[in-house]
Amino acid sequence: MSRHDPDDLMSVREDATSWSSMDDADRRRFARRHARRLRDSSPDQIVAWAVKQFGDRLGFMTSLGFGGLVLIDLLRRRLPVVQACFVDTGAHYDETLELLERVRTWSESDGGGRVCFTVLRPTVLSESLIELAGSPPWQRNPDVCCRLRKVEPMRAVLPTREAWMSALRRDQGGSRMTTEVVRLDAGGILRIHPLAYWRSAQCWDYIRSRGVPYNPLHDCGYPSVGCVHCTVPVIAGEGERKGRWVATDKTECGLHTTAPEPDT
Repeated sequence: MSRHDPDDLMSVREDATSWSSMDDADRRRFARRHARRLRDSSPDQIVAWAVKQFGDRLGFMTSLGFGGLVLIDLLRRRLPVVQACFVDTGAHYDETLELLERVRTWSESDGGGRVCFTVLRPTVLSESLIELAGSPPWQRNPDVCCRLRKVEPMRAVLPTREAWMSALRRDQGGSRMTTEVVRLDAGGILRIHPLAYWRSAQCWDYIRSRGVPYNPLHDCGYPSVGCVHCTVPVIAGEGERKGRWVATDKTECGLHTTAPEPDT
């Protein structure tokens, strides 16, 4: 149970000084202070704080993984309209694109906030991608493939918001094991991760108890679903992201891997 009362987290907006008026040192202090303050808070309390603190200057990105769907529902409890950014890489499973429509329909039918997706797409043509990365690009140079298909479309919209929320969790392993609830990355973007200290089972308990739609591939051995060419099912008990970029040392697409600012 959280040691914070939700009313305490919601009672006062953090600063009279706006985020845009803070210098780099102030922003680092802000991120460190709230990483400590919110660490033991529930995801709902963290979402409530983020909405109160940033309002329409809060961005939300999701690839429609099960954690992202938890956040969508939590945001719908706080907002009449949830604005979500989704990158259509051009290589998603049909089930993922169908889920996009299912979430839209579900959000319009059960009394919560409505979900509006901003669908971002690569600007590079397939022919240009092959010229830059080789053929097939997801095998020859998966980092370039991810950068052009996914990272650059998302990076283009990052400056439009003061903070960005996403569903990273520590128990996903790898570089995510040090995820904090709030952090400032090296690009100066404030990242908010309400699920940082939740585990997979907690997310699934939430989804099932709330009737949140999810990708049916999760029931077919895919704990994490990315592009068709780079995602395979895993054996029960293997790590959540084990089925991504198999036979390579790649573990992240690049959206979440900008290093945090040094603690100075």
